[in-house]
Amino acid sequence: LQSAAFDSKSGTLYWAAQLEDGTSALYAIDTDTGEAFLVADFEDGEEIVGMWVKAPEAEDDAPAAVADLSVRFAEGQTTGQVSFTAPTTTFAGDPLSGELTYTILANGEEVATGTAEAGKYVSVEVSLENGENDISVTVSNAAGSSPASHVTAWIGADAPVAPSNIILIINQETLEATLTWDAPATGQHSGYVSPDLLTYNVTRYPGAITVAEGLRATTFTEALPESSMTVYYYEVTAVNGSQKGKTGRSNSVTAGGALTPPYNEDFAQRGGFDLYTVLDSNKDSNTWEFAYGRVRYYGEEQAADDWLITPNVQLQNDRTYKIGFKFNASDDSKMERLGVNFGQGDDPTNMEVMLSPEEFNNTDDIDYEEEITVDEPGYYRMAIHALSDAGQGFITVDDVYIIEGTKFTAPAAATDIVITPAPRGALQATIRFVAPTHTFRGATLASRCGAVPPSSRSLAPPSPAPSSPLPTRTCPMVPTATASSPSTARVPAKKP
Repeated sequence: LQSAAFDSKSGTLYWAAQLEDGTSALYAIDTDTGEAFLVADFEDGEEIVGMWVKAPEAEDDAPAAVADLSVRFAEGQTTGQVSFTAPTTTFAGDPLSGELTYTILANGEEVATGTAEAGKYVSVEVSLENGENDISVTVSNAAGSSPASHVTAWIGADAPVAPSNIILIINQETLEATLTWDAPATGQHSGYVSPDLLTYNVTRYPGAITVAEGLRATTFTEALPESSMTVYYYEVTAVNGSQKGKTGRSNSVTAGGALTPPYNEDFAQRGGFDLYTVLDSNKDSNTWEFAYGRVRYYGEEQAADDWLITPNVQLQNDRTYKIGFKFNASDDSKMERLGVNFGQGDDPTNMEVMLSPEEFNNTDDIDYEEEITVDEPGYYRMAIHALSDAGQGFITVDDVYIIEGTKFTAPAAATDIVITPAPRGALQATIRFVAPTHTFRGATLASRCGAVPPSSRSLAPPSPAPSSPLPTRTCPMVPTATASSPSTARVPAKKP
């Protein structure tokens, strides 16, 4: 392998040759005679391909590059100063004197030209385009132009970074969505962002619907359309004058019609997680996330204060419910902490505490379950609260459920149950029990047929039906009073 290249200044052709005897060397070629002159041997037999000779940046007697190149523009302005010091030597390093001509380019376009004495400080006013500018300065004399000196600067208003701390809250009763955020204070290119020029564009999802443009406030409120249960989130884009910035995204919140029990979520698909509300209360950008068919939390630098909140589930006040889920720790050498609240609304801190923060390090699943009742029918949610110290492992949650238990009007359990096997090993038994006289919640049951005696029933293997039906008697039990549940205005849900 070998190659050759011309030196554009001297006109010499150089050849990196690979010879038949296996040696290699650099030769200069006389292009008139074809004679090769050895320049240097390649001691290790190197083979060089794609060789080229860099052209000099300037002629020897042309000026050297300018020094101390800088730009100075007031905040947000596109007119400012470009400053430099003219050189005192030639490109070859010899002393330089006399008048030089300078040229200033911005992104390849000439924006200023003039003359200056060698060695003099020069400051020139220029007007540039808003945005990133590659500014170059050259000086020249009769021998030619100097190498270019460059500086890159963002001129004028900068495109802002994304708004931060974008929080969405939806009133589940009125379906009013309230969005708040913090204004960006810096530009993407360390340029100027004017608080007086900042406006915001707001887009609602799903559907990518633009709901506000040119908004100056850092809050937005709207009434959501009536719909079935939907996962909403918003994007907010900051605009600094003519410069459109980056877009930030809010948390997702579920709103609309509620689910009905039995509610079971195993997070086999991400869509199940998307119905949940996640609150990063400590605002450290570490919070609950969907991962590998489960939901997990990990926080590295700050102690956890993060909520995982179920979608609304429609509950009635005439029965019990069971709520629960599985959870575990990823590392038994780390101690995690978790709590559970249950109630109505969007703020989990206003819900009833069902499980005070508990420490655990079990890597096997722990089953949490409570039996509850509610005072009023309505929409209810379970809120799982991560509270681990910083730098622990993962908390993992799975198999969340809210299921119906027993209606208050259902009879209580039968009592005094006695099973008497048939003699001599016959496959038959007699079961006797006392029917309940009260409902599950303690109201008195009355028979429409009068007194209710103890019941008995003989069980035997199936046999042909008798020729005439056995006599039957239906005596339904009905509650004579409705049991009242103790309640307070403050506590919306409670254990029975």
